[in-house]
Amino acid sequence: MRVSPCLVLLVCTSLGACAESPGPTGSQDDDDSSEGSSNPAPCAGPDEAVVLDSAVELQTSEDLEALQGITEVTGSLALFGSSIQAFELPELRRIHGSFLVDLNNSLVEFDLPCLLEVEGAMHVGDNGALERFGVPRLASVEDHVEIANNNYTMTEVDLNGLQSVGGELHLWNNDALLALELPLLQEVGGALTFRNLPVGTDDPLSSIQLPLLQSIGGSFLLEYLSVLSAVDAPALAHVGGDFTVQQNPALAQCVAESWVSQLDAAEGIQGKVLIDGNRLDCTCQGEPPTVTADCD
Repeated sequence: MRVSPCLVLLVCTSLGACAESPGPTGSQDDDDSSEGSSNPAPCAGPDEAVVLDSAVELQTSEDLEALQGITEVTGSLALFGSSIQAFELPELRRIHGSFLVDLNNSLVEFDLPCLLEVEGAMHVGDNGALERFGVPRLASVEDHVEIANNNYTMTEVDLNGLQSVGGELHLWNNDALLALELPLLQEVGGALTFRNLPVGTDDPLSSIQLPLLQSIGGSFLLEYLSVLSAVDAPALAHVGGDFTVQQNPALAQCVAESWVSQLDAAEGIQGKVLIDGNRLDCTCQGEPPTVTADCD
């Protein structure tokens, strides 16, 4: 396990007692399941917080074993170009740096079932064998989130507890992803992008669920989604940049246009609007945000 030159373990009197270790606003308690998420199993772990005062790069199973029982990492946690096939860190609650999982050709799955907060960025990308991962209690990422280029293998992502992203949120080029739900997400500080990301092969899986999303600080981009037919974002009121919905052959053009009306009636779109290349043989009924499409 590669760590910084000075490695210190800090043991606190309780999981919430370490200095500079607050939970995200509105986040779940350490030992409670997320309301509205997939009801993950209760968190187990030590009664005292065990803090690894270092950044960590995981390369081997021995590195993973050394992290068991750690509840907080003060630096970044990275899995980069390793031979690890699967991993779980059931006690880890907080990463005060970034969480990076990149270029791991053997990695099939990973789980951090009790992770609540990442103070840096979260990046999961270019993992050629990755089939699924779960961070069901992760409520807050203070920087950006990028999940990209996990082609043809990754069918499941559990981000059901995610409430806020301080920077941009990008999901692109994950060609096998079958389901995408962000049921608790309320705010994205930067751009929100869904691109070249088939999210299903039949009606139950052909939608993106964003039921609580209110604000996108940057641009919104939805493009080249081959089977997407619905996006549920009834609370969306603000887009701080451009609004682009294009080249989605199963998504009714009139539904996309209704989102513009929904936003105009609230806080609006601050940038340019481009809606093009979506399905044209549909008639829409209802008023935003409950517009439905009848397609030939």
